Amino acid sequence: MTRQPRMLLGIAVILMAGMYVAGNAQADVVMPPPTDCTKGSVGATGHGGPYCRADLCTRGCDKGTTCQPTQLCVVKKEAWSRAGKRFVDDVTGACSGTGVCATGTCTTLDVCMPPQSRTGLKCGCRVGPGEAVPWGWLLVVPGLLGLRRRARVRVIRGLGPRCPLLKQPAEGPAADASQLRG
Repeated sequence: MTRQPRMLLGIAVILMAGMYVAGNAQADVVMPPPTDCTKGSVGATGHGGPYCRADLCTRGCDKGTTCQPTQLCVVKKEAWSRAGKRFVDDVTGACSGTGVCATGTCTTLDVCMPPQSRTGLKCGCRVGPGEAVPWGWLLVVPGLLGLRRRARVRVIRGLGPRCPLLKQPAEGPAADASQLRG
């Protein structure tokens, strides 16, 4: 047996052994938490799937939020763990002005909320944190001008694309009329 078929046979045996061992592997996958939770709730996930849990004030609030009693619509959602079946509170939205929910029960909870607008305006308009003018776009203009200048320098030095309309003389002492382009 030559060296190459022997090597291929060895690789095949190793791959088959790897597939035999990997055949017993089990996956433990959970979905990512939701990003569109109602104010006063945060995304969470587990083996029961993604859900929005109330951001309770029991462990303190993050900077920029305050503890406020808030009416939220809550649904008991079934979840599983190694200990067995359990239930988690899934926040489905904010209660209406009359305390009615499309899904779930309207419950008043002490949750971390962003501070209320103190502008005195009735439109509720305000600029939130992180909304800045995109000054980075101003760097595009000098960058494009630099590329244009670089391309121009390459053409002047003879490094750029050649124009097919111009006749380029052949290099060397044996240049004659038959060697010209055009």
